[in-house]
Amino acid sequence: KWGCDPLFVTPAVLFIRTVTSSLRPCAEVRGVYFLWGRPLRFASLTGIVVGKVVKSHYVVLTLDDGTGAIGVSFYNDGGPTAQDCSAASLGDFVTATGPIREFRGRTELRGRNFVRHADPDCIALHMLRTVRMELSYRLRATAPVSEDAAQLNKDVF
Repeated sequence: KWGCDPLFVTPAVLFIRTVTSSLRPCAEVRGVYFLWGRPLRFASLTGIVVGKVVKSHYVVLTLDDGTGAIGVSFYNDGGPTAQDCSAASLGDFVTATGPIREFRGRTELRGRNFVRHADPDCIALHMLRTVRMELSYRLRATAPVSEDAAQLNKDVF
């Protein structure tokens, strides 16, 4: 049943506060969380780099999007991602995508994809896109969307 839910198999565009405070872990399956009654494994977060830790086998970036901050870990596992993000500087605008996980009692993102943005307007565009995506996730949370809600969604967006 979960495999048919697009929110389960694709990265959800979310605010950092949503990831750190609104997700409920699934008791039966490790690495699966519930957001508004829907299963979720991956997230795509955009923010400003406010912290950076570089070690020999991993890099941890702390992202802040104005709603909260979260750690994003990139490991040297053969891909260029950890090398790319080690070049990121404090104040850079970045998007990180990957699975959500708990580490030492805190929610974090295990980075699989990393993009640096040259345009500082990417945060504003991310905020607008995220509001739209979170609204669509909530409208489809528990029951099929009625025709009235579908029309409202078209009128709003």
